[in-house]
Amino acid sequence: MTRKTTNEVLDELNAVIERGGPQSSEYQEVLKNATLLTDMVREGVLLKQEVLAALNTNELLFDANSLIGHVNLKPYGYAGDYQVIDQMYQKELRDTSQPNWDLFILNQPAAVAVRNRKSYFISLINNILSERKQLELCNIASGPGRDLFEAYRQLSSEKQLNTTCIEMDKNAISHAQALTASYNEFITYINKNIFRFQTTKKYDLIWSAGLFDYFDDKAFVMLLKRFKNWLNPGGMIVIGNFNDDFNPCRGFMELFGGWYLNHRNEKDLLNLAQQAGFNADLTSIGREEENINLFLHART
Repeated sequence: MTRKTTNEVLDELNAVIERGGPQSSEYQEVLKNATLLTDMVREGVLLKQEVLAALNTNELLFDANSLIGHVNLKPYGYAGDYQVIDQMYQKELRDTSQPNWDLFILNQPAAVAVRNRKSYFISLINNILSERKQLELCNIASGPGRDLFEAYRQLSSEKQLNTTCIEMDKNAISHAQALTASYNEFITYINKNIFRFQTTKKYDLIWSAGLFDYFDDKAFVMLLKRFKNWLNPGGMIVIGNFNDDFNPCRGFMELFGGWYLNHRNEKDLLNLAQQAGFNADLTSIGREEENINLFLHART
């Protein structure tokens, strides 16, 4: 198949922008066109600034009242902040000036994968508690707390789960504390950068789903080594990471949202675990249904 020219791709995207955003029948083509432009940027054919200058995105990307504008503007300093993630969790279309674009984002495979990782987290907790009476959980970069709230809500007894949340965003903690208010007797929120956090406490499960794909390999391994010392005997670390082999939304995320992640595949994650000192026989990879989020499971 002949690859579209740059002008053809730009014209098609501009037509969608001028109509106020894509209809559901146009979603796949928008993703494909964003990927083509991002590939051109990676190949050095174009500069990202040139691409954005050629697209009529000023109103779209600088509208703080829209989800797409919020991601691009990064009011909390990073793209996947707690408001963005919670909106994806709830698939909630708020009062927005860009409803078609916000609906587009909420219905994309990457957003579905974010919702799936919440389900993955809850299932993981349920599976562990089916084999033991109580679980000590360390939830790193705990974000909006929606996954934790839903996990507690379906427990037969809140006393089964004691949680320590490490989160560097004070706004995320305030949001999560309000959401989990009924269960805060069993939750400790700590406002700390994970690189500066130390503890002598031991955990049965250390979970981090939306953090490690912001780190390079050196930081990934360093933290994994540190977490290893926080585990109880037989404990487990589960790290989420976007899949380098499959994320059809990557081009759109990078081009329109400035949302860059260190994607890794199954082999990459297993290799990093071995670098951190984990036995290959005690590591494995899980994945949610979209195959966009992978989960490294590492035991001592």
